[in-house]
Amino acid sequence: MGWESFYNITFLQEYLLIAVGGYVGCLFADSLAMLASAKTKSAVIAVLVPCAVIFIPPLLNITPMVPAVEKLIGILPHQLVQIYSVINGLYIYQAAGRYTGAVEILLVLYPVLCIALLPATYMIFRRGEEKSFASPR
Repeated sequence: MGWESFYNITFLQEYLLIAVGGYVGCLFADSLAMLASAKTKSAVIAVLVPCAVIFIPPLLNITPMVPAVEKLIGILPHQLVQIYSVINGLYIYQAAGRYTGAVEILLVLYPVLCIALLPATYMIFRRGEEKSFASPR
């Protein structure tokens, strides 16, 4: 079942990676939705952002493309919600002479991005709130 995996992990570890990957993926999509909602003040755009983040990249992966773009698509946030295929696939990246798998990149990059989006979302929301209280009704 997972014999061709790059990772030497147990079924429990695989289950935990799948659960954490799905959680982080949903958390990142929700963080982007909050940012879009605060910026645009539109519920429609806030609903479309997570859908676009999760559903559009797999559609781009259907067509044959340049290997560099294919590598980039391998670390987009939609991979977090389908991390089972990342665990069992051969997604290997090289940076500064060091090889790493996509799971490590995904599980480090997107929690950091979620944390980085929080202050930005708060500041945008706060600025919009101050403007609405400052203007006469």
